[in-house]
Amino acid sequence: MGTFSHPVEVIAADGSRFVSVDALVDTGSTYTCLPGDLLRELGIIPTERIRTELADGSIVEESVGQARVRLEGVERYTIVIFAGEGAPALLGAYTLEGALLAVDPVGQRLRPTHALRYHRSTFGRPSGHHQEGSMGTFSHPIEVIAADGRRSVTVDALVDTGSTYTCLPAGLLRELGIVPHRRIRSELADGSIVEDGIGEAQVRVAGIELTTIVIFAGEGAPALLGAYTLEGALLAVDPVGQRLRPTHALRYNHRN
Repeated sequence: MGTFSHPVEVIAADGSRFVSVDALVDTGSTYTCLPGDLLRELGIIPTERIRTELADGSIVEESVGQARVRLEGVERYTIVIFAGEGAPALLGAYTLEGALLAVDPVGQRLRPTHALRYHRSTFGRPSGHHQEGSMGTFSHPIEVIAADGRRSVTVDALVDTGSTYTCLPAGLLRELGIVPHRRIRSELADGSIVEDGIGEAQVRVAGIELTTIVIFAGEGAPALLGAYTLEGALLAVDPVGQRLRPTHALRYNHRN
């Protein structure tokens, strides 16, 4: 159906300005790739180096950081690769998932979609996120950091790649100074649609710290470690060993 580009607004680290970049929409790339020089000019700095698999199967090391971007009016933090000179700007799957945007390759446009919640595809339902089998459920600790960075609380969360976002108790999030900033539509396992409050939280999973999207779960709802957080931390699910294991990113696969 062909490739197409879409503008992404990259906001300076101090929030004083932004630059709009036309990026090739590429769901085969895990992360958004933007010119490294532009990111540094906006005060955005790399925080770590990751391994990335290219379309030919080769593995390279790349610098990544977190940038605040605006896409179709939705503003949030996302992970960006610092691309070298001459490399194309790419709008990757992780950024699209964070903005709840799906690709319409026929109309060559992005369209709004909804989140999934409580689908538990790690354990037997189909999903595109790090699916490796269906050997039963397991939990993993997630450390939730207070908005002021002064303390953290560890929560045991059910690993669920069928949930788009991580779900945590609303009372705990508010106690840590994390507030909802938007309401979204989520589809439950029975096909019904509900409205959820979401916000951004700093979390630590398997030693990896990142800003992720969290659903403010109601009283009695289970804590869930969702696909978006796992993808941001580059963690895959091993359902046989009932553990999370490190994986690598993909770039330039052009799967739209």
